[in-house]
Amino acid sequence: RMELLYYYALAHQDSFDVRWIKNGTVSDSLILPLSQRLQDDYGLKVLGGCRVGEISLEKSYDEKLSVGSVRYTKDGKEYEIDNIDGVVLALGCKGMQSVVNASPDLARLPVFSKAASLQGIDVISTRIWFDRVVPTRTPANVFSRFEHLRGSGGTFFMLDQLQEGNLDALWGGGNKDDWEGNQEWQSRGSVVAADFYNAGALMSMKDEDIIKILTDELLPSAVPKFKDAKVVDSWVGKYAGTVSWFSPGSYGKRPPLEGAGNDILPNIKCAGDWVRMGDKEHGAKGLCQERAYVSGIEAANSLLECTAGVATVKKVLPVREDEVQFQLGVALNKKVMQILPRWWVR
Repeated sequence: RMELLYYYALAHQDSFDVRWIKNGTVSDSLILPLSQRLQDDYGLKVLGGCRVGEISLEKSYDEKLSVGSVRYTKDGKEYEIDNIDGVVLALGCKGMQSVVNASPDLARLPVFSKAASLQGIDVISTRIWFDRVVPTRTPANVFSRFEHLRGSGGTFFMLDQLQEGNLDALWGGGNKDDWEGNQEWQSRGSVVAADFYNAGALMSMKDEDIIKILTDELLPSAVPKFKDAKVVDSWVGKYAGTVSWFSPGSYGKRPPLEGAGNDILPNIKCAGDWVRMGDKEHGAKGLCQERAYVSGIEAANSLLECTAGVATVKKVLPVREDEVQFQLGVALNKKVMQILPRWWVR
């Protein structure tokens, strides 16, 4: 989609487009403290490690639909929650498929059945620990058009540069005193996180073969000094169909932020980078964490307004205006398009 090109390449070109958490992971440094705060300060109960199954609907007093109950499983046992005020479906395409397939009531509503028909792309995530530091020009890098990508796109990030003050944790914890006299402390080098997108052609490969492609072909092609580095340890994660695919024609099937609509089902909202935000549309476009975050705030605001009559609780900051040269380019393009026929869309 053109909005992806705009957001990633054309808009705000003086902004560095990658931010990496300074310590640990998103899970243990952001999500876990948030979960603990919600429980400690607000008395909420966070159900971790659960899988949502059927969401049942019922008619409310005003003849609109409403969530009746939610079933979920944990450790192989099934549980049910009723008397539900509201639900935010913060799901990707694969999660939406799972929930809608298990929820006949949701499947009857076209907005959810269409969203469940969308497919995602396969992603492979890797991490590689090397025995020496490999300097690179930038900590965030892209693989493109390499034969060994087999049609996928790739990125690699130098974690030892992005998390320079957190090397002990990158290497499994401990400190220099704990490792005194241990040869492995002396061989701590670069730590690389490399990801493949649209990775269907690589999914069937063994983990060690994927690492070999990276260490023998891709990384040395990008930075020749990787040829001299040896692998100390590695990890590979494969995630089939989990990332939003903004394919041509998919826009009309993507779930709206308001779900089925306030006049039909007011207490289910949708959040994620793939949702259509309607009049709450934001400058963060396409496949990005910023859009997912903003849509989550707007979904929560909308749910509170619909179910409790509470006005906007959290205000979303807008993306700053485009640079002057981009605004001039857009204005010039509009003028030209008023004269030239749009032969490519006929």
